[in-house]
Amino acid sequence: MPKMNTSLTSWLHHVIDELDIHSRANWGHVLGVTEQTIGNWVRGASMPRAEKLRELVVLLRDRYAPRAALALVAWKSLAILAPHAAWGADVKTDAHSLADYIIVPLWDDLHLAVDALPHPEQEEVLEDAIESAHRRTLGATADILAASNDEAELDEALARLVPHTAKSFLPEVMSFVHEAKKHKSTFAMGA
Repeated sequence: MPKMNTSLTSWLHHVIDELDIHSRANWGHVLGVTEQTIGNWVRGASMPRAEKLRELVVLLRDRYAPRAALALVAWKSLAILAPHAAWGADVKTDAHSLADYIIVPLWDDLHLAVDALPHPEQEEVLEDAIESAHRRTLGATADILAASNDEAELDEALARLVPHTAKSFLPEVMSFVHEAKKHKSTFAMGA
């Protein structure tokens, strides 16, 4: 069997069947899919939809991190692979990596939600997002600068900063999507 850091099917098998967090039926309940769907993922018969795969990764990170530590490390390796390379079958996505596969729908939701807001609120939401991203980037850069005196080590750390910042931005994006949708519903009720 392929290693779980190079095969999404092996990774799913490990997470669903070997970690002993939930039964397949309970995973189905938690993720809002059927037990049969979970079985199809584990067998490699069908690839999880982007939102379900994202939800699974977030659950592992936020609720089950100690038990799922190896699976989360393996996910970092899988996330940079092209979906067809990680899945090993025909995949219907233009995403360049599994990370893109699970993040692009969030950006699409954010775009639609922000577009539905009145123009002044659009500007406010986007300014808040940019400010938050800058705070995170500056904070991470300050941590690296404080920890390093070696220029080569600093260059290496800065090269790692870009992907780290993009990954850390995911919760922010999800928060902004939620806020934008909340503003949209508030605006619609007031209209």
